[in-house]
Amino acid sequence: MPVPIDGCERKFCVARVWTVKDACNNTAANQLQIIETRDITAPAVNYPTTKSVLAQNGICTPLVDLNLSSFISDACSNYADLIITNNALAAYGKGNGTFDASGFYAPGSYSITFTITDECGNVKNHTIAVTVTDSQNPTAICQNANIQLDNTGNAILTPASINNGSYDNCSVTSMTVSPNMFTTADIGPNTVVLTVTDPAGNTNTCSAIVTVQGGVMFDAGDAAGAQNTTVLVPVTVNNFTNIISFDLDIDIASGTVATINAIEGIHPSLAGMLFPINGPTHADVSWIGAATSLPDGTVAFNVRVNLVGVSGSSTPIIINVVEVGTPSGITPSLGLSGTISVIDPGTLYAVSGTLAQHPNSGNGQVHLVDVDYFGSVNGTIPNAPGAYSFNVPSGSNVTVEPLKDINWNHGVSTLDALCTHYYSIGLPLQVPAPAR
Repeated sequence: MPVPIDGCERKFCVARVWTVKDACNNTAANQLQIIETRDITAPAVNYPTTKSVLAQNGICTPLVDLNLSSFISDACSNYADLIITNNALAAYGKGNGTFDASGFYAPGSYSITFTITDECGNVKNHTIAVTVTDSQNPTAICQNANIQLDNTGNAILTPASINNGSYDNCSVTSMTVSPNMFTTADIGPNTVVLTVTDPAGNTNTCSAIVTVQGGVMFDAGDAAGAQNTTVLVPVTVNNFTNIISFDLDIDIASGTVATINAIEGIHPSLAGMLFPINGPTHADVSWIGAATSLPDGTVAFNVRVNLVGVSGSSTPIIINVVEVGTPSGITPSLGLSGTISVIDPGTLYAVSGTLAQHPNSGNGQVHLVDVDYFGSVNGTIPNAPGAYSFNVPSGSNVTVEPLKDINWNHGVSTLDALCTHYYSIGLPLQVPAPAR
């Protein structure tokens, strides 16, 4: 009868006695044969060694089915007699630690090993590489927004300004908006794009309209001159339409470079303007009157400043707009800063140019033109005879502006209309560009 070995029902020892005799009935000594049967085959696992699962449909941590109870078997032992363990419970808090490692897994990579031991101690290790991938793009939701330029004429737009509840099935790691920087050239509506990114690098975008608000602008120009002289800083206006009041604070950032001397050259339409100078670097400017409109670029007034700094020094002159009023109430407004510089007047440079007709109008010189120049130095060349020239110190910043507004009805022909057409489509005028 078979005798179990080591308590394993699948191990047997069989003792067999052999008796041999010949035809004459002679017998040999009996021989003992020992036969052992052993189970040396490990259990089998019929399950792939890799598993990929997509996180989608609004779910970040999908259910990963890793119940291997129906995929484990052994040639000799019954399933109930197998010892099954896995590391998912200890390592990731998933499953039951035995035949089942199922659970809700976040995007990432996991290594799960099942160990199966049969009654005879044969062991099978089966490792499954599980990858959960976030394949769902974020949902980008935009809203329109307004943004106000600052005193330097710039504005920075943040994603939060146009985000309207963007979300992701897992999480949003970043949001960017483009373009995100604006200047006075962008006043009005602008289309921007919000890009939303999740941890897996999935992205989505949406568009919004951002209205850059400049409103009524008071622009302090640049001015420069030698030490212990005075210069004028022109303050020009834009979008100055139907205005009945304004209140401004004018400040020079560094009183060691320049100080305020006076407010002068007030535009006739702004008669009655008040401008108390409260200290060497601060002036209050205010005006109340009938509804007034001024063309863009009109000089509303000038700030005369004393240049007290050393050569090479400079300072901002800052306009802070307290408020601007119209008949219907307060309107958006903006003050743009300028720069006051103290320069070495030892070297002078000539700025010159010619004033000519458009080639299609005859190429002749234009006479009786008033040429204004302003910035570091200010002046007017009246009735320039087809050319102009003036000197500026080293380091100057000067704008040249020719103007002719006399005898405009003399010699008008269809050729002039043709030239006007050329101007309208952007062909350059043969008038020198602003010189620096």
